[in-house]
Amino acid sequence: MVLCVSLYYHKQCTEPSATGRLYYHIHCTELSATGRLYYHKQCIEPSGTERLYYHKHCTEQSATVRLYYHKQCIESLITGRFYYHKQCIEPSATGRLYYHIHCTELSATGRLYYHKQCIEPSGTGRLYYHKHCTEQSATVRLYYHKQCIESLITGRFYYHKQCIEPSATGKLYYHKKCMEPSATGSLYYHKQCFEPSATGRLFYKFLTEVNYQI
Repeated sequence: MVLCVSLYYHKQCTEPSATGRLYYHIHCTELSATGRLYYHKQCIEPSGTERLYYHKHCTEQSATVRLYYHKQCIESLITGRFYYHKQCIEPSATGRLYYHIHCTELSATGRLYYHKQCIEPSGTGRLYYHKHCTEQSATVRLYYHKQCIESLITGRFYYHKQCIEPSATGKLYYHKKCMEPSATGSLYYHKQCFEPSATGRLFYKFLTEVNYQI
């Protein structure tokens, strides 16, 4: 985690930890025994090693004690290092990548999996894209939606032509109806619900909750 100076949080329901390095929800989160991890006190319990916290009702420990998974629909591989959904995921021929068996097929190179109905490989075979609404850029390095995306003069960045305009510097694009440049000119933010941090380096939303995940 980053230091408290560079982290902003929801002002209504979040408070800094004792160390000042992690912010958490004051109503339903408590500090772990080690002081390094915060978790939901109603439905999260520490693992045997105290390094990982998991949901006590629907999660069980793996054989290796390093990974926790949903006991109803997740099964481990023979190696025990990766867990996947047993109903709709099957291992690839190499055993290194898992994909949806009904709508995903291995690419010609064997390194990328894609949706067989609507994805086709690019000319180089390194990128896959939607065949109905995506076209290749001039550089062949980026694929984009042909109806509403246009390239910059440089051809390195694509953006929505209806509602995105370049910044004064030309390095950042933002939504023209609800975005304004920061005082420094290097960051754009939503003018209705974002305010700059004290340092001016970080902008945060103070009207919506932050989604914390374990």
